[in-house]
Amino acid sequence: MKILALLLVVLSPSLARADSARFTTVFLDDEGVVYVGLKHGAPETSEVVSFPFKPGERTVIPLPKEVAARDVIGLLTEKEKLFVVTTPAADPGAPPSATDGPMLHVYDRDKGRWALVGKVACPAFTKVTLKPTSMTFSCEVGKSRKGKSQVVRKVIALRHNRIYRSGVWRFPEFLLRYKARTVLLEGPAPFWDRLRLRDANGERTITAEELLNLPLPGTGNSPAPESIPAPAFR
Repeated sequence: MKILALLLVVLSPSLARADSARFTTVFLDDEGVVYVGLKHGAPETSEVVSFPFKPGERTVIPLPKEVAARDVIGLLTEKEKLFVVTTPAADPGAPPSATDGPMLHVYDRDKGRWALVGKVACPAFTKVTLKPTSMTFSCEVGKSRKGKSQVVRKVIALRHNRIYRSGVWRFPEFLLRYKARTVLLEGPAPFWDRLRLRDANGERTITAEELLNLPLPGTGNSPAPESIPAPAFR
């Protein structure tokens, strides 16, 4: 079974407490800003958190309510826009439904608005082909008689939300290297509870719980209030 199918289906809940903070993905942009998917609380909710590679303040971007319980598995930035891929939360007690699959949202950081770009029925996949106008998901729909995975490609058109990059995006996204910088999620996948950051000056590790306590802009050491609704920054 492929990695993402494992992520969605068969991992034991004993690997992490339901109320433990954990990472679900990581991204490092061209400006040296780290973005992570973070899940915490009981019941668990997801959000996107960004912070500078060097120690500093965090910015929390709550997800739209309709996807707040899903797992953030992919993040990309493109100018003022943040692209977010979510999948249904891992449920070790039930196999994924044939109608389950990724949803793609885009957050306009200038306007403070979320928009749903598209979704596909694709319960198991490990890669997405990126083009400026589309994302193509390689969906695994079963096995052939020879035991090889059968793949069906499903496309989400980006319409006016163009991306200026091409290539293959592989999942799960837990390790990135860019301009002599490395970000690595550590812990029992997919319940990563530590993030290691490394560059020419050394390395440091931050836990998901510690990230929740980083200062917010203009608030000193106060943690983010839980009452501010999406999609506003907090």
